[in-house]
Amino acid sequence: MTDEISMPAILAAVGGIARELELPSLLERAVTATCELMGAPRGRLELPENGVARYGGEPGAGAVEVPVRAGSRVFGALVIE
Repeated sequence: MTDEISMPAILAAVGGIARELELPSLLERAVTATCELMGAPRGRLELPENGVARYGGEPGAGAVEVPVRAGSRVFGALVIE
């Protein structure tokens, strides 16, 4: 994973996510953009009630997991490998 992320890359990722109109596409794009920004080969969004959106294949070892929150409620986890 990279230590430095450029502002143009972040803005491009946000712009790409903002163009999505369907929730499944938006979630897939969010995972893809996060992997690209972090230099990670794989990632997934785990939403226990709604399934998993994956990018880059099946899970592997060495994952970093970040909770996905809306207010104080945790909805799932973004896992980057």
